[in-house]
Amino acid sequence: MVHYGAPPIKQSKQDFMSYFRTSEGNLDFMKIAGTAQQAKKMFDQVSPLIKKFLKK
Repeated sequence: MVHYGAPPIKQSKQDFMSYFRTSEGNLDFMKIAGTAQQAKKMFDQVSPLIKKFLKK
């Protein structure tokens, strides 16, 4: 089988955590908290839709 396009990108844990680090290498808790709030807002918006489909 031939695979066309770009190869899949492997993202390590270190790359993921680097998003939450300051330029000095410390954890940026404000960025972590902001991301957690965005995830909760998204979950709160999608949750009723998921519950609706699970009831059927």
